[in-house]
Amino acid sequence: MIYVVVMSAFLWALVCLYAKRLHDLGWSAIWCVVALFDLPVDIVLNLVSLVTPVYETAWNFSNGLSTIGNVTAMIMGLILTFRRGQRGPNRYGPDPLQPPQTDTSVF
Repeated sequence: MIYVVVMSAFLWALVCLYAKRLHDLGWSAIWCVVALFDLPVDIVLNLVSLVTPVYETAWNFSNGLSTIGNVTAMIMGLILTFRRGQRGPNRYGPDPLQPPQTDTSVF
């Protein structure tokens, strides 16, 4: 039970960080599903293996699903790590690398 609580908190933190980075790229946060596909799959597979006996066919299927999850997470992680964010503001807000514009119309 402690594993589920810790991994759920970890998953929530990753979704928040990935959403911010995806918004920096100008992409929708729904791409978090692709980036974090591996983590929920691993959690479910670990829980299922604790509760039920694992049969060979189910085990092979879960290994294949986990491999697909690992590859998609790796590719998305590389994109999020090395791709430069959009220059200038986008629909999610201003460019975080640009200094904030000071409003001098008051003076």
